[in-house]
Amino acid sequence: MEGLGDPRLHNVTYELRFIARPDPAHPDQPARIDIVFLGKVFHANRRRAAQLAGQLWEKFQSNFPLEDPFNYPLQPLDEAAFHAGYEPIHFAE
Repeated sequence: MEGLGDPRLHNVTYELRFIARPDPAHPDQPARIDIVFLGKVFHANRRRAAQLAGQLWEKFQSNFPLEDPFNYPLQPLDEAAFHAGYEPIHFAE
């Protein structure tokens, strides 16, 4: 994942989250685990930041096989899914 930003400038950050999502209908069953990789790119130019974010996704995705049986269901998050991964427990609760 290195190479997209200068680590001395701290302009790329990463976070890996494992989020347990219990099923209220089946409390005796194990919770589903979501694995969320959050990556953020910083740049003064908004358009350049968007380009770098796209490159970050491509570079991240290239680390995983795409062919069966070893493929991973990687998908970029839409805004609603991003917030569910970024703040799985609302601070007000």
